[in-house]
Amino acid sequence: MSSSLSAANFEHIKYLGEGGFGLVSVVKKIGGVDAGVNYAMKCLKKANAYRSEAAKGQVKTEIEVLKKLDDTFFVKLYYSFESKHLIHLVMDMVDGCDLFAYLQWVKRMGQKLPLTLTRFFAAQLVLAIDYLHCGGMAYRDLKPENIMMDRDGYIKLIDFGYTKSNVKKETLMFTFAGTTTHLPPEGYYPQKGYTWMVDWWSLGIVIHEMHFGKIPFDSRDIQELWRQIEEDKLDLPKSTDAGLKKLLQKLLEKDPTKRAGSEGLAEFKKFDFFKRMNFEALALKKLVIPLKVLVPTKEELYIDEIDTSWFEKNDFEGFGDVYIAEHLKPTLEANNEDENDENAAPKINSEAKNQAKEQIEKEAKEPEKQPQKEAKRPRGRPRKEAKKEDKPAKEAEKPKEEEKKATKRKAKEEPIEAAKRPRRANVRYLN
Repeated sequence: MSSSLSAANFEHIKYLGEGGFGLVSVVKKIGGVDAGVNYAMKCLKKANAYRSEAAKGQVKTEIEVLKKLDDTFFVKLYYSFESKHLIHLVMDMVDGCDLFAYLQWVKRMGQKLPLTLTRFFAAQLVLAIDYLHCGGMAYRDLKPENIMMDRDGYIKLIDFGYTKSNVKKETLMFTFAGTTTHLPPEGYYPQKGYTWMVDWWSLGIVIHEMHFGKIPFDSRDIQELWRQIEEDKLDLPKSTDAGLKKLLQKLLEKDPTKRAGSEGLAEFKKFDFFKRMNFEALALKKLVIPLKVLVPTKEELYIDEIDTSWFEKNDFEGFGDVYIAEHLKPTLEANNEDENDENAAPKINSEAKNQAKEQIEKEAKEPEKQPQKEAKRPRGRPRKEAKKEDKPAKEAEKPKEEEKKATKRKAKEEPIEAAKRPRRANVRYLN
């Protein structure tokens, strides 16, 4: 039964964005107990996923971790399968944006995140990290880019390629993993080993970035960045809230044995910063976000140009088993008309893209429904003579005029593309 699952079971709605390994789209389930439900489908390019054993391991790790997660603060995996070119992960659809985009939006508005909102997000991240640690997992890549937010301000962590399973508080890890700006001092010397206390340091960096709009240690020069993280003291404004200051000082403690977080959630409940936070109600999503407006969607923040050309490329085979969440298995067999179509994903997404392209080309060829302005006649020349002599020149200019009109029409109909946002690279890919 499970081997017949394919992209033919989903209707492509729109593209959401492009990541390091592939593309994320909104899809609607066709048939089954979840018919009509919208999901986020992450399509991983096999060419990238198989480029090295490390990259292949990341993809397998993410799938295995997603299968285990069942909590408010994580995206849930409902299906996973592969087609000819892609590996498909079908997960929760989060209707907001990522924290990185949100913070950039706040900055563009000339504002900064208020303390109450910083506390609201920080408390959720404490619960998320504590959940992972209690489940024997170290996240190892906490940063705003990996934190999705729904419209009500509740977060969900994504991207678990660097997550390490089957670890305990004292377990040493030796992989150089994460993002340079969010790594603690011990993370730069993985050969000596480090523990999951790296996650609590990263939380400190994220909290600092949320409230102050910048990270505490930053440099484009990697050596200088390392030096700052290892040697520089945490410099906070004098006006910093006392509770926040104490929390950041303990999270950004360079000695991991003295860093906050070794006792998990119980330890954070004792901090003055979280004194009034009801973690139990927060875990049940019963608290109302301290915001006057809803969290904006990605479309409301910016429009990224998404390259979908790779849907027709990179022919690989054989990734692994199909996965279907237990509660979705019973009625799947009845909805697999195209079960043997390996190329369903490229076909569906290519059709959506090609239809849009054909529509644009069709509109560009159609004349606008408005009166054409008559070309000005040279003075002293009869009307008929002018028409006769100017005809070749006018016909030569006609394609250019139509092209300009098509460009203007397209620009008018499409949203203005914002400047691309710089994303911080994971250290595994740094030279």
